[in-house]
This record gives sequence, structure tokens and C-alpha cells, in this order.
Amino acid sequence: MGATAVFFGAVHLDRPMPEEASLALLYSIGIVVKTAAMAVVLGWSYWRWGLPYAILLHSAANAAHALIDPVLSLMAE
Repeated sequence: MGATAVFFGAVHLDRPMPEEASLALLYSIGIVVKTAAMAVVLGWSYWRWGLPYAILLHSAANAAHALIDPVLSLMAE
């Protein structure tokens, strides 16, 4: 399950990265760790309740991220 979780995290590296190489590396590691942790939760929910619940949980996580990300971006300015 760990390798699958890391793969799930690596798939999410398609976003814009900071220009500075050290920040880009740190940002990439953070994305992989965060999404790999979510992959473990999604895998467990799939195992426990089935695919519809895992899809619903993934959608809820994406929606929460879409709502919170603009707020955090404004705070960072």
C-alpha cells in the first residue's frame, strides 16, 4: 500500500512550482507526503466501505482544497 500511496502522491506533481530550486524541491516533497497520506485514507475507506465512499471522500477533499487554497493564497500576499 505504501508504494501505491507514494505513486498517488507523485501523480499530483503537475501543479506550478516555485522558481527557486530548493523551494520547488520542498514543495514537491510536501505535495507527495500530503497526497500519499490522503491515499492511505482513501485506500482504507475503499477497503472498509467500497468505491463509492472512496470517490465521495476524494471529491470532498478536492472541494475543501479548492475552497481553502484561494484563502491561503490571499493570506500569503
